[in-house]
Amino acid sequence: MLVEWIGEKGKIGGVLLNDGQWFNVGSAADYLRVHGTILSEKWRPAYVDEARWPEAIHPGAQIAPSAQLLGCTVVAPDCRVESEAILEDTILWTNAQIASRAHLSRCIVRSHQSAAGEHNDAVI
Repeated sequence: MLVEWIGEKGKIGGVLLNDGQWFNVGSAADYLRVHGTILSEKWRPAYVDEARWPEAIHPGAQIAPSAQLLGCTVVAPDCRVESEAILEDTILWTNAQIASRAHLSRCIVRSHQSAAGEHNDAVI
């Protein structure tokens, strides 16, 4: 089947790192799993020299005290998570904005995007 798919111009992607780690990021679910692995194993590629790597919540993010960040939730710089929002296993890219009382589970919110309401397994 794989050979047929490639013959139909299917694409395969991956990254080979010199430090022996392989991550499949072919889907949003894979991307979320990679973040979980990086955080739980405190894995750092050899070329990263940031002292805080890996860091789940960037100090430049604004998180309301009543917001809940559960599981493997990662918040990038300049993000804003408003009051009573709940994020479960969710990744926020730089400048993502989460509205009050939003509930996101297994989501990716891209840079400069906003999310409100309830979302599951979504890329926003």
